[in-house]
Amino acid sequence: MRGQVNRRTMRKRNCGKCGKAFEPKRKHQRFCSRACRLWARTIRRNGQRGIERSERQQAAWRAAIDGTAGVTCPVCGTMFAPTRNTKRYCSERCWRRASRAANRQRHRSIAERVDREFKRELCKLAKQASQ
Repeated sequence: MRGQVNRRTMRKRNCGKCGKAFEPKRKHQRFCSRACRLWARTIRRNGQRGIERSERQQAAWRAAIDGTAGVTCPVCGTMFAPTRNTKRYCSERCWRRASRAANRQRHRSIAERVDREFKRELCKLAKQASQ
């Protein structure tokens, strides 16, 4: 079969990521597992940014597996294990609360800006009227 390895002639290799010794199943196999292979692909595609992201993701996965939550929800303060490395809130309810609070803040700042501009215009008109 094409790409298969004759087990008698092939020696053990060390994994390109974790360094663990393994018996390759293919001639050109460089990694011991799918996880190590995907880690290398992430680095190849994203460079240093990919390393940092994959390390964060691995830490979150480890926390989920160990049962030790890795992230604190900024809304309610509960600890939770994120299902992906970009997850910030423990539930959709907390996400909605944060989203609504951000929208309220945004609308307040817009209203304050409009009020300041309106007051400026009123002052200008009052000065012009008094002259």
